[in-house]
Amino acid sequence: MDSSNIGHEQNRDEEALAGQLRGVRFYDAPVSAVLKTNQRVFARITDGIYREPASALRELIANAYDADATEVRIYTDAPRFSKIVIRDNGHGLDGDTLAHIICNIGGSLKRTSGGKSHNVTSSDDKLLSPGLRPLIGKLGIGLFSVSQLTHHMVIVSKTKGDNKRLVCDILLRPQAEVVADVDEETYVTGKAEITYVPAEDVDSSGTEITLLNVRPFVRESLQSRILWAGVQYGRKIESGEIEQSEDDIELDDELKDIPREPDFHIGEIDPEDVSKLLTTARLPWDSTDTPLSKFKKLVSAVSDLTADSKRGNVKLKESLDSYLRMIWSISLSVPLDYIDKHPFSVTSSDPVDVYLVSNGGRGSVAEKVEISEGKSLSQTLGLKAEERLSELPFSVLVDDIELRRPIAIAASKFSTDRQLMFVGKASPALNSVPEAYRGGELSFEYYMLWSPKVVPLEHNGSLIRINGANGTLFDSSFMEYQISEQTRLRQLTGEVFAIKGLDSALNIDRESFNIAHPHYQYLKKWLHNTLRQFMSKHKSLNKEGADQKNAEKFAEVLSAIESISLSFETISQVKFLASNESPSLLDAPSTVYIAKDKIIELRKSASKLERSRHELHATKLAAVARILESYGLLSSLSSSEVERLVKAISDIFLLEAKK
Repeated sequence: MDSSNIGHEQNRDEEALAGQLRGVRFYDAPVSAVLKTNQRVFARITDGIYREPASALRELIANAYDADATEVRIYTDAPRFSKIVIRDNGHGLDGDTLAHIICNIGGSLKRTSGGKSHNVTSSDDKLLSPGLRPLIGKLGIGLFSVSQLTHHMVIVSKTKGDNKRLVCDILLRPQAEVVADVDEETYVTGKAEITYVPAEDVDSSGTEITLLNVRPFVRESLQSRILWAGVQYGRKIESGEIEQSEDDIELDDELKDIPREPDFHIGEIDPEDVSKLLTTARLPWDSTDTPLSKFKKLVSAVSDLTADSKRGNVKLKESLDSYLRMIWSISLSVPLDYIDKHPFSVTSSDPVDVYLVSNGGRGSVAEKVEISEGKSLSQTLGLKAEERLSELPFSVLVDDIELRRPIAIAASKFSTDRQLMFVGKASPALNSVPEAYRGGELSFEYYMLWSPKVVPLEHNGSLIRINGANGTLFDSSFMEYQISEQTRLRQLTGEVFAIKGLDSALNIDRESFNIAHPHYQYLKKWLHNTLRQFMSKHKSLNKEGADQKNAEKFAEVLSAIESISLSFETISQVKFLASNESPSLLDAPSTVYIAKDKIIELRKSASKLERSRHELHATKLAAVARILESYGLLSSLSSSEVERLVKAISDIFLLEAKK
């Protein structure tokens, strides 16, 4: 059957189901429906595109955001995780929209002309929600995003002005049980039973999705079962319950990799009895804290961690259990406010030095930005990413923990120095790419923050946000930057804010990009050029800083030498003369002159540091000569004897023990 016939059949199924739902009265028997999808979408689903629980929940949050929800609440029965509830106050689903979803899995209404008739898109712009938010979902398979968490879910939804709630009980078939329909072009992927119940809150709207019978491997993942098994094994070795053989002792380095108890966790559940905890929870907040305070305390606690000698940098994988890492991952991936303020909101009072990168080619130089008094960086440079994408607020809470983006621009605890921020923006014409392959306009802004150490380590790299959301998290390779600057690369974290474009470059999993897409290719080259400018400027700043510190140290030593030598009163003045100098008529007749060039030599190509050391050495010799003359030792000698004596002292000072 060709695609046009399949489309007609889907439309007939949709119209029939919608008609049935319009005729349903309260407490009638549920309307049964079959979930079908086409070959293309089923292939995507069987690829297992959502690899982590956080990824699937991210997709459901994205659906709520696109439905103009201002709040999403996720509830789990942690640490058991037998079910998960996702509740939002978005527009909700009516029978017609649900019929379309069930009969068109993979055929999203978003970004289509048909979206406005189902209150999915703005009436004026198919790329915006009814509340004028830029849409972040587009693939139309959000319903299947939960298939890797559970096969059984219940959707309860209500639209504003309705006196009833729609209840849809969905049972998805395991992939092994999915069967091709008679036309072999569509697949039966599950079944649904739909009914309505009365609702008194006529003016409210929203959707609640309950994931029942969460799959065992998902529960075990969120419970950190493998981690805790390793911790228990390590404890038995330490207590002597498990004796180490000679081979084990020889492999002691490998045993160091045995997991340790995370710094923060929700507790270790007893595999034999899920109502018991073998290890009680250790959380950085109190039960009386506000939802936002809980999350802020979590971020602060991770920032304050000190890495141990065996594991190097602070890593979320070792510091938090799977559940807390899931929360952290969601907080990075959905459109939320920053925990402190937007990076582009920094002002002249913040401990950050800002440099603007050039869009020129090789040899371009980043220039320092002087942020105007009373203005932010955005206002000074005309940046747009700080502006709200929508007038509607948006918040996400997981088990009464209110999430924020866990990124703060502040002085690093690892250094008292000011941080360095490199910012840039680009809006390339891409004229060299045929319009059919260009993928539309491209415009983005970027910042890159340097710190002596990035905490947590998972924030090292570049993160790409499209309409405020992302699924890629931080890319520590900086889009495969090949130059060997590993130390500096490990000290960088940054974000790309797509103003226009990049959306079409996203792969189906929304966690990777089509690397051949023109938008991705341009961004890659631009980012690598930015990194070169950063490396060059950072080296220059390091040299300037080192020169300044050396100059300050030399000044301190010179002052101390002067103070010591002045405490001795000399019989005659002692003066070093360069080869191009002559005795002054103002000098006392008894002045003892020493030819400086005959005592110590300086290369013509000497560096600034060598010249400073030369000056320090000469000052030390002059101080020694002054002290000797305070006892009348130099004025009693001939000029050649004085030079020989001082030269011997100089040579002794310059001697060093060789390794």
